Amino acid sequence: MNGRLEAGGWGLEAKHLSAPGRLEDVSFALPKGCLAAVVGPNGAGKSSVLQALAGLLPFEGEVAWQGEALTRIPVLDRGRRLAWVPQELHAEFGFPVREVIAMGRYAHGDDEAGVEAAMDRLDL
Repeated sequence: MNGRLEAGGWGLEAKHLSAPGRLEDVSFALPKGCLAAVVGPNGAGKSSVLQALAGLLPFEGEVAWQGEALTRIPVLDRGRRLAWVPQELHAEFGFPVREVIAMGRYAHGDDEAGVEAAMDRLDL
């Protein structure tokens, strides 16, 4: 997975993904446009896999998004490609839905139009 995979390749690919004490040798590939679920008991590593795939958890192995190695995708570009909402969010302040969506749109540098479009798309 150095650089890019062949055209028409995978949407998301992980090879030998490991995180000390959390994951060991996880490999899979999902085609572009695939809708997938991560299912398992508590403590199985579901959140750890997702965090590693997003680059939010240090990992060993290889991860590629749409054929591009995660390590070669600039952090700002990653922010345009994904959003992470943790299982538990302990905020000191209550945020309206519109403000939470606006936080997710920050990397896009857009105005309220992007927030409105997201809210319309999700019927919020």
